[in-house]
This record gives sequence, structure tokens and C-alpha cells, in this order.
Amino acid sequence: MRHRFQGALTLLKNDSIDQLIQRFLTLHHSRQRVSALIVAMFNADERRLTCYRQPDTRQQTQLQLDTDIEDINHPLVQVLRTGQPMVWEALSQGVRIENEALRNFIQQLPNECGLFALPLFDFQHRACGVIAVFAENVARIADVNGMFGVYCEVFQHQLCQLQERVQLQTQSGQIRALLKAHQQREKQLDELFATIAASESQAAAGLSHDYSQINDLNDAVAAYECAVLRQRHHQCGGNLSRMADSLDLPLRTLKYKLAKHRSRL
Repeated sequence: MRHRFQGALTLLKNDSIDQLIQRFLTLHHSRQRVSALIVAMFNADERRLTCYRQPDTRQQTQLQLDTDIEDINHPLVQVLRTGQPMVWEALSQGVRIENEALRNFIQQLPNECGLFALPLFDFQHRACGVIAVFAENVARIADVNGMFGVYCEVFQHQLCQLQERVQLQTQSGQIRALLKAHQQREKQLDELFATIAASESQAAAGLSHDYSQINDLNDAVAAYECAVLRQRHHQCGGNLSRMADSLDLPLRTLKYKLAKHRSRL
């Protein structure tokens, strides 16, 4: 009894659903005289039941018993669809089984084998798989108060825990991806605002002088013109021709302006 409870405890120490299935299949079921044990999980993307079996050796192997979810005559599909456990006392070597792979598999089992199939549910209470036990006098295994029932209950509990953990990890990853995208977007906006601010600063540079003291625009223009002429006269060493060329003025016009501002120059 102690050994069997230790076996149940091993189902509580799993990091993945695959590991949980492997440990369940490799538990010591010989006391129940089980001829074969299958865990079938619903693959929603492919609309199939993916089947794993109790190994003949120490390694878990995946059977070629996978079946389409639309095969409504398949015993495991029936259990998945109804969400109710079912017992077939005698399989009669699979003579009434339409699925060829399952029929061939049953024909390799003892003649008096029956089938007990128990639905599995995800953490949102949706049917997601089936545990199938092939054994003689299979009704004794279907007893929920037996040791096999304990194993199945622990398996179901852990399956829900692992599925919920996977979903939380997926959601957490999606949130992190959204947060990273948001931060990247904020960075791009900050760079855009910085560029706009720099452009506005450059555009406003020419407006940085205070012209509020100007009361006579003509006088202000004349003073500006006089300052330009004074500076250019100095730069050109008093050469009027060079001054006229640098200001794009006819020489005659330049002389007129110099004469006009003579008192200020």
C-alpha cells in the first residue's frame, strides 16, 4: 500500500504535461492486472486524439492509434464527446471495432479483455482527453474508490494545474511582448518629439531678438541698412566696387545710399 501511495505522489512532481503522462503510464499497475493502458489527449489544432500507451519496455512510446475526432464510432472519441466514463465488459477481440488500428491492437490482448474509458477535463472543465484501461474483469478497475481511481484523480488534478500554468505563462509572455512594443513605441515618440522640438527651436532662432522697442519701421530699416553698409565698408577696405558686388547693388545705387547715410557712417 505504501508503495502505491508513493506512486501517486510521483504524479505531483511534474514540470510538464508530457512528463505527467509518462509517469502515469509507467506507474506500477500490475496489481490491477492491466493488460494495456492508454492516455489519449485532444489535439485541437489537428482535430485528433493523440494516443500514448503503457510501455512494453521502460520507455514511453507513442502508438499509431491517433484518431480523427470526427470518427464518432471510435470508443475513445465517444467518451471524449459525451464527457462520461464508459465500460465495455468484453471487446470480443475487437470484432465490432471499426477503427482498424484499434482493432488490430485489441486482437493482441487477452481474449476476455474489456475496456474502461474515463474522460479527462481541462481547468476550464472542457473534455480534453481520455484514460483507457484494457483488462479482464474490467469492472473492478472502474471502481472509483480503488487504487486506480486514486491515480486517475491525482492525474486529473495535476493535469488541470499544469494546463493553467501553461496558459498563465503564455499570457505573461504576451503581456511582456505588448509592454515591450509599448515601450518601443514610447521611445519612437520621444525621439519624434525631440526632433520636432529641435526644428521649432531652429525656426524660432531668427525670432529671438526683441523688437518691442521699435516705434518707427522706416527709421529702423534705415539704421539696419546703415549698419550693414558700415560693416561691409570695413570688410572691403573702402573699395566701393567690391562693396557693390558683395551686396548685389549697382555702384551708382551704393554711392547714393552711402551719401544718404553719410551722417551715420
